[in-house]
Amino acid sequence: MITEDAKNILVTDDSMFFRRKLGDILTEAGHRVEYARNGTQAVEILGARSGEYDLMTLDLDMPDMSGFQVLAWMSEHGIAGRPPVIVISSIFQTGDVRGRLTRLGAACFLTKDFSPQELILRSNQILFSEKAAAGVSQRERVPVSIPADYAANDGAHDGFILNISAKGVYLTTEAPLVKGTTIRMRFALPGTDETLAVDGVVRWTTAEKRRTTRFCGGGVMFTAIAAKDMNRIEAFVKKELIRLRLVE
Repeated sequence: MITEDAKNILVTDDSMFFRRKLGDILTEAGHRVEYARNGTQAVEILGARSGEYDLMTLDLDMPDMSGFQVLAWMSEHGIAGRPPVIVISSIFQTGDVRGRLTRLGAACFLTKDFSPQELILRSNQILFSEKAAAGVSQRERVPVSIPADYAANDGAHDGFILNISAKGVYLTTEAPLVKGTTIRMRFALPGTDETLAVDGVVRWTTAEKRRTTRFCGGGVMFTAIAAKDMNRIEAFVKKELIRLRLVE
């Protein structure tokens, strides 16, 4: 989940805590982050430098100039959707509010109880949409935080699965993952007690970027899995895609 293609992101939030939280996650994922402490500062920055940013996160509930007003300003000044905007709110918003945000040009919506994995997945889907259109490394995958044990040539290790699809997972671990290595993973899907045993091969790693970060690891493609376990994974992914509004 550490990208080789760093993007420029403007984080806008009136809370220093959330600015830092968002910035830390996005920086750890490999991106360059700048900050706006409120809506007024955001429009000042965008008015001068909107073309420099690949993405903006925007707090919806700010006292001086709300996220709605920032989006309206962007539309009025001909920069709606440039940069794409992830709207973030402390409370769940109704379908009508989400529809209004979409009409104002927001790319997606998150509540402030988001997980780091969800933020990075949503951000990368927007930042690297051209890869998705070209069919490059985009599958239906969902963010998770699942403890996993795995065995490789150098012994037994543990880690966390940070996203999962019907084809594979992103596995983060303190042990170095080597591209091309075959591993056997054991994990349980959220809300279940039954352990799945899955064989996979490491297709890519972030070994060259090893540092203290929650995102170091690698992409593992499934190579052998029981049919009943595959059915469980497919059902879980489908349910999560709908819950997270990644599909209708």
